[in-house]
Amino acid sequence: MQVIDNFLNEEDYTALCDGMLSNSFPWYWGWTKTRDPDKGGGDAHIHNCQLVHPYYRDHEKTGKHWYLIEPIVNKLEASAFIRIKANLTMATPHIIETYMHHDYSSNMEHNIAIYYLNDNDGYTKFESTGEIIRSVGNRILIFDGREKHCGTTHTNQKFRCVINFNYFPTVY
Repeated sequence: MQVIDNFLNEEDYTALCDGMLSNSFPWYWGWTKTRDPDKGGGDAHIHNCQLVHPYYRDHEKTGKHWYLIEPIVNKLEASAFIRIKANLTMATPHIIETYMHHDYSSNMEHNIAIYYLNDNDGYTKFESTGEIIRSVGNRILIFDGREKHCGTTHTNQKFRCVINFNYFPTVY
């Protein structure tokens, strides 16, 4: 696992924030963040939704906003992407963890990079260790995609925005 602060230079970080948080940036309704393995959910169920922006899916770039994430893409050392999407959530009265999950098959060797766009009290948590990585703007978390993990809601900002990269790393 790697946690890298100040991943982008200030110019690229500012351009990314200004572009994704503008009134003209397209966000789409996502009915679920993660699926409940037991079909329950209680309090977490009503908050298990988000706005999403797909950057890459089905083996191709989507939309006209790829240029915003290009500085991240260029630094990731990926041989191929599986999926890239941004997630935007609104504040909740208290922090709620989503369901522990794998983004893809737990048998498929791949990496996940979570880029945190803004500071807030949300976090990413790992099932195997209980380790928590806080949401800090311009931070990236890179880990083995076979690790079960979850995200959370947040309470201290209007929104939490992350960009999730699922990819095959370059092998040297």
